[in-house]
Amino acid sequence: MNIPEQENQYIEFKRETVSSRDLAEEIVAFANAEGGEIWLGVEDDKSISGLSRCYEKDVINIGRTGIIPPINLSYQEYPF
Repeated sequence: MNIPEQENQYIEFKRETVSSRDLAEEIVAFANAEGGEIWLGVEDDKSISGLSRCYEKDVINIGRTGIIPPINLSYQEYPF
């Protein structure tokens, strides 16, 4: 899997230290538009900073309890 060339209306890069609130805001923004992908562990300059652990439960939980109405999210990890 290749990292997208740049951020755009469908792609957002976020470092591992992004707050739950900021992540929820990005999810809502995509949900209110045409959808999109958030790439965790990727810096704005497209460099890979990586993740220290799996964030699947955290991301799914934000969709279930951090957003009203709840949103069903999918999560996929890519080894780099």
